[in-house]
Amino acid sequence: MAHIWDAEHAISSEHALEIIQHQFPELNAKHIKFLDNGWNNSVYVINDELIFRFPRRGRAVPLVAHEVYILPKIAPLLELQIPIPLWAGKPHADYPWQFMGYRMLPGTTACQVDLTDAERSALAAPLARFLATLHAIPVLQDFRQHLPQPTFIQVDKQVIIPKILTDLQELESLGLLKNKEQLYAIANEAQTLRSAQYTTLVHGDLHIRHLLLNVDRQLTGIIDWSDVHIGDPAVDISIAHSVLPPQAHATFRKNYGEISQETWLLARLRALCHCIAMVLYGHKVHDTNLEREGQRGLAYIAQQITV
Repeated sequence: MAHIWDAEHAISSEHALEIIQHQFPELNAKHIKFLDNGWNNSVYVINDELIFRFPRRGRAVPLVAHEVYILPKIAPLLELQIPIPLWAGKPHADYPWQFMGYRMLPGTTACQVDLTDAERSALAAPLARFLATLHAIPVLQDFRQHLPQPTFIQVDKQVIIPKILTDLQELESLGLLKNKEQLYAIANEAQTLRSAQYTTLVHGDLHIRHLLLNVDRQLTGIIDWSDVHIGDPAVDISIAHSVLPPQAHATFRKNYGEISQETWLLARLRALCHCIAMVLYGHKVHDTNLEREGQRGLAYIAQQITV
């Protein structure tokens, strides 16, 4: 079965290093290390200090320009660190797409740490404050000209609900579906939720893999902004459902500010969709950390409903 994360064009470490050396000789790139494959990009570390991301799918190519445009503008406004693109690469030889590089931010992605409920709860306040600041940034007309409305699955219930139901069936066929009744109930009852709104600057793909933690497991940065767009705040608020235990939700909502119940439930629907995809992706690529985190998120979501 084809999945939305399947690569359309792979690039080896050796080829990536050759391209970087050719286009950016001033970096004196001598050492490359493969870091990760995401849904959109293959990620490499250069000289143990720089990150270069190469799109894996055609959908991701225009997203490079979105990051190059917006991240330097909003970074000074945010209290957590975010990547600032410094090197914009061009298509080269048999690699057909633009790519980009930035200085590596310190920290460990939260998916690599099996956080306890207490440690997750401690993330609620700083995460909420970060999102409140991000979502309060005025959406200038210039932003609308350079950033997209979402073209990928976000919170359009006419798209997301059928996808959830299909993916739940796949989870069940793989023997990976827990809390079946609760999760199906959330999807089936979501038709009454409001439609998506396109009013707010959002990260667009905020989940546990994109949170950076320091050695004390405190939140220090937010990475991978390839889905940044003008969209619905529920897209980002969904992280409260996928990463935080339900007992931390009150802290999140208090620090974020007013969140309508419809937005809160729409965020839960988005979290359900993403956690299912995370389990499927982790299972397919044998990433036990992501599969565990997806299942943890689904369990948190299921705790919120009785059937």
